Amino acid sequence: MNKMIYRRIILVAAVLLMGCATVLTAQEKRHFREALKLYDYGMYSRSRLFFDDLDDRAKSSDPAAFAVLCDVKQRVPGYKRDMERFIAQNPQSHLIPQIRYAYALNLFDSEDYAGAWAVMKELEEKHLNRSQRVEFVFRKAYCAMEAGEMEAALEGFEKVDKMPVSDYSAPARYTAGYINYG
Repeated sequence: MNKMIYRRIILVAAVLLMGCATVLTAQEKRHFREALKLYDYGMYSRSRLFFDDLDDRAKSSDPAAFAVLCDVKQRVPGYKRDMERFIAQNPQSHLIPQIRYAYALNLFDSEDYAGAWAVMKELEEKHLNRSQRVEFVFRKAYCAMEAGEMEAALEGFEKVDKMPVSDYSAPARYTAGYINYG
């Protein structure tokens, strides 16, 4: 598991540093890598401080995107307004799907399935990290079920069942059976 997290950190850092290579100094790149490491470990408050500091100097929108993502994950008061402002000002950011997915998870966790469904319908699985895809498909299907969209829900649960075995496999099978026979 730690190897997978480490590889993901390296991959994300490499991709992001390629985009920031011409605008960040060597020291700023080290700070960015440290911020990403903190972010991956769920230390959003601390990583946000690094991203804020880098955002003032970087010409890339990546540090600002990660700062917004930290706020969304922490549910900082006003995060929705900041998220919408960032998306409007940076529509080209490759991190927008991550931001929207984090927002959808907040809605899901608050049992606002209709709101989460509306956000998730606009997201494409391919724009999320591979490690998030099974969870995304399952939660999207669950939201569809709660919204009364049984065909979309069943399609999603069956898709989870065809993916590699995960913590979502058994619940997906059970829920698909419930829809089919319940």
